[in-house]
Amino acid sequence: MPGEVLIPDKPQGKAMAALGEQGVTATPTQILLAYSAVATHGQVFHLILPGQRKAPDLDRVVQLRKTTFAVLTEGLRNCVKNGSCRAAAIPGVSVAGKTGTAPSLDGSKVTHAWFVGYAPAEAPEVALVIFLKHGTGGANAAPLAAQILRQYFAQKPHTP
Repeated sequence: MPGEVLIPDKPQGKAMAALGEQGVTATPTQILLAYSAVATHGQVFHLILPGQRKAPDLDRVVQLRKTTFAVLTEGLRNCVKNGSCRAAAIPGVSVAGKTGTAPSLDGSKVTHAWFVGYAPAEAPEVALVIFLKHGTGGANAAPLAAQILRQYFAQKPHTP
């Protein structure tokens, strides 16, 4: 069932589950909401769908230490600056995000590409999740995220 983490009994299985490599199922919406909670330091809002013009509505608050949110955000920023997420970087905007490559649940060797992130990292105003049926996070999903973010910030008068 989406949103579940099945934690195995053996230490190796627990480590793999902690990395999201096995036993973790989540929908793109669930991943987006989780990363949005990091972006807002714990506030989880109901989604606003394209075309809706309304103020965000608070759903719940995730309680973590401020330092935990800071460490998570810095790690996500570093992934875009120096890691597998470099293709999601855009000039003049600090992007925080993470790529992923998930195996297909049907047992085939097909992988699915993920990117989830938000920008600007220091004062988020947009969050996005990219899920592509085939591909890898760094090669396929991160570049698409950069295209979307460039388009979003190009429409903002204060962005170069």
